[in-house]
This record gives sequence, structure tokens and C-alpha cells, in this order.
Amino acid sequence: MKIILAGYNLDINLLQDYKTISGEVLTPETISSAYARISRYSKSVDELRRLSIHNITKARNSNQRIIFEMGHSSIAEHSVFNFDLIGISRYITEFIQRSRLVSFTEKSQRYITLYGDFVLPPELVNYPIKQNFINTIEQQNQTYLYLYDKLKEYFRRTLCNNYTRRAVDEKAKQDARYVVCLSTETQMGITINARNLERLLKRLFACGLTEGKIIADKMYNQVKNIAPSLVRYIIPSEFDKRNSNFCYSNFKAKEGNIESIFHHAKNVQLLDYDEDGDDKILSAILFRNSYNGFQKIKENLRNKSVAEKKELFKEILQEIKSFDPVPREFELADFTFQILCSASCFAQLKRHRMSTIISAPYHPDFGYTIPQSIEKIDEKKKFIEIMNVTNETFYKIQDIFPRVAPYILTNAHRRSVIFKLNVRELYHFSRLREDTHSQWEIRNIAEQIVRICKDKLPLSTMLVCGKDQFENIYSGLYGSTL
Repeated sequence: MKIILAGYNLDINLLQDYKTISGEVLTPETISSAYARISRYSKSVDELRRLSIHNITKARNSNQRIIFEMGHSSIAEHSVFNFDLIGISRYITEFIQRSRLVSFTEKSQRYITLYGDFVLPPELVNYPIKQNFINTIEQQNQTYLYLYDKLKEYFRRTLCNNYTRRAVDEKAKQDARYVVCLSTETQMGITINARNLERLLKRLFACGLTEGKIIADKMYNQVKNIAPSLVRYIIPSEFDKRNSNFCYSNFKAKEGNIESIFHHAKNVQLLDYDEDGDDKILSAILFRNSYNGFQKIKENLRNKSVAEKKELFKEILQEIKSFDPVPREFELADFTFQILCSASCFAQLKRHRMSTIISAPYHPDFGYTIPQSIEKIDEKKKFIEIMNVTNETFYKIQDIFPRVAPYILTNAHRRSVIFKLNVRELYHFSRLREDTHSQWEIRNIAEQIVRICKDKLPLSTMLVCGKDQFENIYSGLYGSTL
């Protein structure tokens, strides 16, 4: 046996220094080319890599033939890029971060004080509404700083002594940020393979926002000479453009006409779930260790009592820790919810990319979320005033540029979301979002989701909980601690 580290990502400054000294062409294409040949060549993988490095032209021709002519696109996944995206809007991140198999780390408004930096959508530059947009953002940012100061004082008075000054500061930022807009500047780091990069660029070109197209152009210009054989088809197809434009050509929201399925104080609704989910999961686990067919195992389970099935699940989950993923068979049972959440909450929900997230556009008629702390400091009126100013500007922009209007909406403004997850993902979601350290709004959402799931599938979800509650839940179920 031989295990070889074939490569790892390096900072671009180190690569450029080396390129200057050696004069060599540095490209990830050689890795993709070498790995593409594994299935058809008898040479060892390390030898194939050496051959690719010594003939870049041949490696690129090989990639082009295998990926684009033969259709083996997975070869492009062996080449990985890192991007710094600096000075982009908070709004455009929601188009970028739809990529499921990509790594993102974004500047958090929960921990960093904001100083009014924002992105002016290029669409507004030559229109009178531009000044209205800027004036509204200035009012939002003034309100943010005002609330931030008042909230710091409030949390200093009301939180127990074991909260550090930094923790108090973060709580104040966390709630004050609800009044800043989606145009607020942010930055992120991205790690992405060539196949997903091509898809991301297509999506940004098709999103209908000039900022998205500018980002896509800049990203492509950074890689087109480094890996020309891997990232080629970046222009959206007619299908891509039609799909992106469908909602705008067939539905245009008007003030006051959005039907809401949500009752007062209830922002999570179950749409669908696998009623036999507990049995499906248990049958699949038994199937993995059996020679019987899945359906036959499932039929036999019907003869077992709920108590017997519970004991089987307890045996399966025994010795599990709060950081252990549950078995893959737990992916066979799904829940689908419709959620009404603020942009602030959605910024965290969207990180659960292994779930299925389908979001409606932000719109004032979905309302906005007011943090309880704002009411505690008697500033609800001021909060509503800035929401009204924001909504007025939104409708003015919407009349000219419907797609651009959400830039002016705040972190408090809501959108409706379809959220589909399986029980395995539910465990991960709950551990992170029900934990006491999580942000209060998404924790509230998570608690509602988990309560519904436990009611519908009580056996497979018996250990679903926040990380901080895991020891108590486990000991209550097994009668002992881990």
C-alpha cells in the first residue's frame, strides 16, 4: 500500500513568488488531467501526475476532451480554487451561497460593528431614486448606531455577571443589526472546485443583478488563464435564463396582495412528512445487515409494538455523542416546512445547504421581525418608523427595478421559505440551532420545527436536541450519562 499527499491549496502570494523564481506554469489542471487517466492507464497515479506536469498543453487538451466532449464533468472537481470576495453586498451573498457543495465563510454582523459601508446597485446610478436610496440607508445606519448604544446599556444592566463585556457587545450588535439593509457591505472567503465554479458563474450571470454579473466577470477573469480547460461554459443557457426570469415575468407582487398562511405568532408550518418515517429508517438499518428485501423487512416491522421499535432505536443510538452523525439511513424520512423568517434569520438558515431551501423574494408585505430587546428599551416606535421609511423607498424602486428593490430592505424584513430536511439533517440542525448559544430567532424556528418532528416521528427523533441539552436527554433515555 502507498498513500501520497498529491497536493494542497496555497495562498496566491506564495504561488506567485514561486512562479517568479521558477518560471513554471502553475495550474490545477494537471491534477484533473492525471486523475482523468486513472481509469484507462496502467501507470501509477503519481507517475500520471508527473507526466501531466511536464506537458501542460497535453493535459489541457485531455481535460477538454474528457470533460466537455465525453461528458465526464466530475474530473473538474479535482481542481479547487479559493476566492476572497470583498466589498460585496449582503444581498448578493444569498445568490452566491446557494451552491450546495461549496465552502463559505462570511463576515458576521453579529460580531463586527458596522460603520455604514454599503453597495450602491449599479442599476440606480443614473436615476433620481439613487439619492432616495442613499438617504434611506443613512437613516437606517443612524438608527443602528443609536440602538446599538442603547442596547449595550440595556444588556449591561440585565445580563448576569458571568457575561463578559465582549458578550454584552455582541448581543447589542445582534439585535441592532435588524435595522441595517441588505445593501450593507460584507466579505467572504470561498473554496470551490472548477465544476461548481462554472455553475456558480452561470447563476450569477443569470440572476438579473448587475452586481452579480460584475462578480462573475471578475471571478472568471481570475481563473480563465490559470485553468482554461476546466472553466469554459459560463454563459447561461436559454433554460437557465428562462428559469431565473420565470417568477418576474409571471408574477409581480403588489402592495398588500401577498397571501400569508401564517397565523399570529406562528411562523413555522408543516407542509408534508413521511408518516411511516420511523419504520422506513428502522427497516433500512435492518436491511443493511440482512439478506431480506426492504419491503419484506418493513412489513415484518408492522407486527412489532411501539415499545419494541423504541428499544431497537435505543440500541442503534446507544453510545452516540453530541458530535456523532446518526446513521445514513436516517436520511430516508423527510419533513417539509414553510417558514416565515427575517433576513437576519435566513442568513443562518441558508448555511444548512444539505437541506432543500426554496425562498420567495423579500417583500414588505411579509412584515418584519422586531427583537424583544427593542421593546424592552422602549424603542419599538423608532424601529417601526425606520421600517416605514424603508418600505416607502422599496416601492419606489420596485416601480423601476423590481429585482433591485430588495437591496434597501433590512435584516428585519421577512421572506417565506420552503425548508425540506431529512431526520439525519434534523439532528445536525437541532444540535446547532437549538443550542443556547445560537441566535434567538433561528433558535425559536428550530424549537418549533423540532417540536413538530418529535410529535410526528417520536422514535427516530428521540435524541434530537441542542448540544447543550444532549447529556440530559441522553441520560433521561438511557438512565446513565455518557
